[in-house]
Amino acid sequence: MGKKRDLSNPITSEHSGIHVQKSFQPQKYPLPAIQFQIRSTRSEPVQLSLTDYLPTDYPQDKVAFHPQFDQEQWRVDTGHYVNYTCRLTPGESVTTLYGITVTTIEEAREFLTQPELKITPLAQSSNHTATTSPCVPQIIEHLDGYEFEQFIGDLWTQCGWTTTVTSGSNDRGVDIRATRDDYYPRKQLIQVKCYDASNPVSGPDIQQYASLKLQTNNVDEVLIITTSRFTKPATELARDLNVKLIDGQILERIIADQQAHDIVNRFLTQNQNRARQFNYIS
Repeated sequence: MGKKRDLSNPITSEHSGIHVQKSFQPQKYPLPAIQFQIRSTRSEPVQLSLTDYLPTDYPQDKVAFHPQFDQEQWRVDTGHYVNYTCRLTPGESVTTLYGITVTTIEEAREFLTQPELKITPLAQSSNHTATTSPCVPQIIEHLDGYEFEQFIGDLWTQCGWTTTVTSGSNDRGVDIRATRDDYYPRKQLIQVKCYDASNPVSGPDIQQYASLKLQTNNVDEVLIITTSRFTKPATELARDLNVKLIDGQILERIIADQQAHDIVNRFLTQNQNRARQFNYIS
């Protein structure tokens, strides 16, 4: 009989300067979880794809992802594995996980296998010629507020959400309603701000939009997305009021992680075509 794996010792992997520790966490999170601590020692940004195979007899619908640990960057594949993708900058460390349902130590041991890692230098992560340059400055320059709402709606759809972009004066401050029902129902109310980097989102904006959660039933998160940044008081107030924030840097990362440069290019092309048509008519 082979030696049984000690659940207290993490599995370590290293590939091309990316170091991963995989461990079983029975009580640290709401569910027993398989945790990954990822660290880059590379000198340039890379795209990481991590594949972790599930035990053959484990139901795929019993895998869950945590909203505070990159849940949007995980997916369950029909090949009986889970896949996580992210962009890592030099020296960056990330902790992520997926939840499982197990009742015995023997069931947990079945998950402690080596993950597969695929590392792609960022400049090689897409065939689109425009993907090597930052997207957010182009978005600020070329998209108006309504186009930015549509763009975020499409980006969130690619992340796995069902989205509705609101319009007119009846939105009560909600730009996008996003829902998903993969393992349990979730609902987000999203407010977007297409601002220049010199125009940060401040505390009064956070105070105003925190109340959105009270306007609709069964809302899990209020999310504010900006191409700019948030002031320190805004960040502290958002933490106190449980409002989630995505600034321009995080938005850039989401675009890269989701390989969504085709969406960016589509909106920029539509904008340029409208501009040419206007100039021709005038």
